[in-house]
Amino acid sequence: MSKKTNWAAIFAIIVGLVLVVVKDYKSDLRSADKERTKTVNQIFVRGKNAYDRNDYNVAIEQFSLALELEPNNAFAYARRGVAYARQEDYDKAIIDLDKAIKLEPNNAFSYVMRGTIYAELGDHKEAIVDCGQALKLDPNGKLAFFAYNCRGYAYVKLGDYSQAVIDFDRSLKLDPNFAHSYHSRGEAYAGLSKHNQAIADFDKAIDIFNSATSIDREALALAYCDRGKVYESLGDLKRSNADIKKAQEIGKCEL
Repeated sequence: MSKKTNWAAIFAIIVGLVLVVVKDYKSDLRSADKERTKTVNQIFVRGKNAYDRNDYNVAIEQFSLALELEPNNAFAYARRGVAYARQEDYDKAIIDLDKAIKLEPNNAFSYVMRGTIYAELGDHKEAIVDCGQALKLDPNGKLAFFAYNCRGYAYVKLGDYSQAVIDFDRSLKLDPNFAHSYHSRGEAYAGLSKHNQAIADFDKAIDIFNSATSIDREALALAYCDRGKVYESLGDLKRSNADIKKAQEIGKCEL
C-alpha cells in the first residue's frame, strides 16, 4: 500500500472547517481594550485570508502580530502552527501547537492538528494519543470524523488493521463522503487480506475524488495505485496494470 497520505489536502479540508471560527473568536473576546480587540480581529481576518490563498508567509506574519498584542492567545498559536505545517516546517508547528494546548488544554482542534503532524512525521503512537484526546474532548464535534481518520491511519501504519477499521467506520458514520477514510479503510482491509472489501472502499474513494469540484490528483492517484496493488495480489493483472497506469498518468504510484 502507499507509504504516504496526502496530508496537504487533508489540512486544507479540516482547517477550512475551523478557520471560519474567526467570528467565534470575536464573540468570545473579553478584553476591556475595545480598540485592541478590534485590531486583533482585523489581524485574524487578514491571516485567514492569506491562509485561504495559500500565502502562508503572510498568514504567519499576521498571526505573529496578533501574538505581539495578545501573547497568551491560544487561537493565534494554533493557527500559526497550522500555517507552519502547511510549509512543512513541522518543528515550529509542533512548538506552536504545544503552546496552544498549554494555554487551552481542552481545545480539541490543537490536538487533532498536532496528531496529524505526528502522523506525517511517522510518530504514530503520539498521533494515536493526540487524536484520542481530541475525541475525548469533543467526541461529536466538527472534527471528530477526522480525528477518527487520523487515529485509524496511525493504527494502519502500526499494523493494527482491525482497530483501524473500527476507527474508519466511526469516521464514515460521521461523514459518509470523506474519501480519505474510504481509502485508508481500504488499506486496512487489504492488510487483513479482505481484498473484496478493500476494492469496494477504493472504488468509493475514487468515485468521490473524481466527483469533487477540484480534483485532488495526488489522492486520486494513490487510490488507483492501491487498488491496482490489490488486484495484483488477486492475480487480476489486467485490472492491476490498468489502475497502476492510470495512477502514473495522474500522479505517482510507488511499486
